Formats: sequence, C-alpha cells, structure tokens
Amino acid sequence: MTETLEIARDVAKKLIEAQHERAGGIPLAELRDAFDYPLVLG
Repeated sequence: MTETLEIARDVAKKLIEAQHERAGGIPLAELRDAFDYPLVLG
C-alpha cells in the first residue's frame, strides 16, 4: 500500500511540474517529501 501511494505521489508531482512548465511559470507551493494520508480500514 505504501509503495502504491508513493508511486501515485511521484506521478502526480511529475504531472504538476509538467503543467507548471507549459503554463509559463505559475508559482507553485513547495512539494514536500512526506505527507499524511488518512487510511480508513473497515
């Protein structure tokens, strides 16, 4: 599960960076290496 979330984060980061480059430098918030993600198990 952790690896899946890390891959998804990396893909999202690359997509956001590519969009940022095409948009001509719209300021973005700094992306962190760690994040909190609530996981609900039922």
